[in-house]
This record gives sequence, structure tokens and C-alpha cells, in this order.
Amino acid sequence: MTHLNSYLLALLLFPIGLCGVEIAITFDDHPMPGTERFSSLQRTERFVDVLDKHGCQAAFFCIGQACEQDPTHSSLRLLNHYGHFLANHSFTHRHLSQQPLENFVSELDATDAILGDFSGMRRWYRFPYLDYGCREPLGGSTDKMTAALTLMEERGYVEGYVTMNTFDWHLDMLLERAIEHGELATLETLKAIYLELLDEWCRYYIGVYDERIDRPITHTLLLHANDLNALFLDDVLTMIQNNGWTLVSPEQAFEDVSWREEVLADPSLLTLTPPSMDCRAIERRFQDAGLRIESRHEVIDEASY
Repeated sequence: MTHLNSYLLALLLFPIGLCGVEIAITFDDHPMPGTERFSSLQRTERFVDVLDKHGCQAAFFCIGQACEQDPTHSSLRLLNHYGHFLANHSFTHRHLSQQPLENFVSELDATDAILGDFSGMRRWYRFPYLDYGCREPLGGSTDKMTAALTLMEERGYVEGYVTMNTFDWHLDMLLERAIEHGELATLETLKAIYLELLDEWCRYYIGVYDERIDRPITHTLLLHANDLNALFLDDVLTMIQNNGWTLVSPEQAFEDVSWREEVLADPSLLTLTPPSMDCRAIERRFQDAGLRIESRHEVIDEASY
């Protein structure tokens, strides 16, 4: 099936203007290092400006080690000042399935200590790579996942769940390559493909959860705090609103996580992805648009994201 046919199928299954869909915006891996295009603070300033334009609060899931790279915590202070939330994304961003639970606890506590002085800090924890410790090929198990969730709850944390996963990290890599090669004309095409894919992915997950959960839920969209979203966040939020979906505060999402028990009881639900959420499928979009994309799959572990 071509990507066009896949997109049309998504529109038929989940038509534009789905009523009652509420989406909270969340960012992972904050603060990401600066690039030639944006410093970490400049990127954060762009996020704040766009979120303010749309009247939208967001949650930024922070990596403790990255926070320590800026002793002044300028980006954290900026987000806190403008009423956004700071949440815990571990200290070193490692797979839980590959480390002992003692490390999980020490990393959670270390990042908690960094964020604890900020009024916008919330005890929401998001597992790096969305690895809850149950990925058997990496050494995980359902028992380990259960133990990690218990340890998290004992420290007053709730799961910073994701219902709408994305591969925006891969599109950010393609953005970096376009800039490296001086192909600035690629940016408009990249934006168009990003928005098309994001629309497909959101509709896929709305359909999945509508089918499996028999109550209304607040969706959470996973974005990364990268250059791609620094450039196109305004377009992303506009697309969401144009679809008739409502932007809501992450506090609404994480206030009631009781429905997640049904999801966590079946870990296979944690890894559901639409067909187009694949590095090669994404690059085919660019090839179909007449753009040459240099493949670097030998250094990409798709299962890690």
C-alpha cells in the first residue's frame, strides 16, 4: 500500500474533526544540547513563545544529567516562569530493561533533587525510550516492570504516560542533514511531511484507544525538545486545533491515571505503532517527493526510541 493510500485509509477510519479529542503536549529529553541553529535556551524561548500564542501549557520531561550542563538552569527557570511543568525523565536516559532496579531508583532520585526547587515541578515520571523494564530482548520482564512502577509510586510519582508516540527524532535527524548539506529548500517539504505523518499517527492512536478503552481519556502527545519542533511547533499546534481537537493541560492528563491499569496489564499495548512510524517508511516519503535522503540506518536502533 502506498503512503497516499495509507493516509486516505486513516482519514476514512478516523475522519477529520473527531469530536471530544483532548491532547496534552509533552516534550521529552529536555534540555537538549545546542546546535548550530539554536542554543538550548534559544530553543526553549521558541517553545515558550509558541505555547503562549496558543494558550497551551506543556510538560517538559527532563534528563538530570543534561540539566547539570547548565549550572544556572536558565531553560528550566524560563519554563517555570511561564507556567510550564518540569517532570522526571531519569538522570542518564538509559533503558530500564538493561539496568538493575537500584539504578532506576537512584536516577529517579537524582533528577528529583535537581527539579525539586522549582514550583512547576510535578512528580510525573516518563520511562526513557518508553521502556518500562519489560522488553525481554533487552533483559527485561513483566515482574521488573511491576517492581519499577511500585518503586515509582512509593516515591509519590505517577506514570507520565504517552498515548501518541512519534518518530519526530528521526525527522530531526533528516533536518540536521538537510542543513549540513545546505538544502534549505528541503525545509518546507520536511515540514509538510512531518505534519502529514503526525496527523496520521495521532489518528491511529485515537482509533486504538477508542477501541480498547471504554471511557474518555486525555491523550498525551510525545514530542522531543529538538530543532524540528523549535521550527515547526506552531504548525503542529495549529494542525491539532484545525482538526477540531482541544489542547489541554498535562495536569488534566496525569490527574487520573487509573485507566492505565488496563494498558499496563498488557505490555504489548505499550509498543503499538502505525505502519508509517518507521525510519525507512519516513525516508520513502522524501524519496517520493523527489528528495535524496542519505541513509544511516547502520547507526540507528529504531527499537530504542
